[in-house]
Amino acid sequence: MVETFTLGTNSGTGTTYEAETGTTLTNAREERTNSGYTGTGYVKFQNTTNSAVQFNTILIGSTGTKNVKIRYALPNGTSKLDVYVKG
Repeated sequence: MVETFTLGTNSGTGTTYEAETGTTLTNAREERTNSGYTGTGYVKFQNTTNSAVQFNTILIGSTGTKNVKIRYALPNGTSKLDVYVKG
């Protein structure tokens, strides 16, 4: 399950983007079954491979190094996740 990521500066400020809003989902769907999420729900991947969340509108106000914090949860076990930037 993928929920949110925050894109901001070193000071901890930034914009929170919710994975269930304004995204393109591939082999994934929005859910609200489990508690603890922010926003309107969370994204649950339906396949162990080839599932994705694409954020369509990420606005960066300036050039430079940015910190990205990704928050996600799993019901059990482990999972490998890939993050692509401009890819």
